[in-house]
Amino acid sequence: MVINFSTLCPTWNNILRNKWKKLKRNEKLKLFAELRGWPSCLIGEIYGWRDPYSRFSVENDKKYCLTCEFISWQIAHSIINGPDLILDEALLDEKEKIFVNHWLDAHVKKVVMVQVKT
Repeated sequence: MVINFSTLCPTWNNILRNKWKKLKRNEKLKLFAELRGWPSCLIGEIYGWRDPYSRFSVENDKKYCLTCEFISWQIAHSIINGPDLILDEALLDEKEKIFVNHWLDAHVKKVVMVQVKT
């Protein structure tokens, strides 16, 4: 299975890549708020829109990753600019690569290692 942004976050990928330009400003504002908030953010989608990853349960949650949260926040706050909420596609490409590379290095390898050990 190929792991990339569209397989990790298919809903957000579709919104950002295919729908964003066609949306009205008020629709973009609503989605921008969802992109920044739990559980509707990128990480929330990866975990099935559930709340096992909430920052409020950091001490109890082995899945919590500050780097994931930071990269997700960066995506929300750096790719969407100005009063018209213009999407910077080149910056989105860059942030997606950072996010996917981190995910593969920090999370996928751990899962594979655990599966091999058992």
